[in-house]
Amino acid sequence: MTREEELPYRAMFDDLAIAHDLTPGMGLTWPQLAPHRVRNADCVNVSLSCEFMTWSALANANAAYTNGLLRRGLSVSQQISGEVGPATFAKAAFAQAHKTMSGRSPRVSPTPITFELDVTRENCVRPLWA
Repeated sequence: MTREEELPYRAMFDDLAIAHDLTPGMGLTWPQLAPHRVRNADCVNVSLSCEFMTWSALANANAAYTNGLLRRGLSVSQQISGEVGPATFAKAAFAQAHKTMSGRSPRVSPTPITFELDVTRENCVRPLWA
């Protein structure tokens, strides 16, 4: 397993969950690396996902990437402390070097827009290429 999307969902997770029912105009945020699940209501749902990274959050995200490499390659289990120190920066630098050398460098162009909302359509989506 290499991505969080591959983690199996278990109904017992809901026992400890905090549910938030949002109405139009509301937003929700959660801490970096915190587990979460979004379940849409049975109606038209429009959401906007944004990721904001501070330098320390970026360093921790890259340290987590390196920890994953260590777990898979050497069976070494490391934890993210949340504090940013020399070890975090060393792991972050290693992660960036690994991503660059393996061709996983960050995207340089944004995700293309492929549709727009159209309430006159059955599914409220109009592909831009149609």
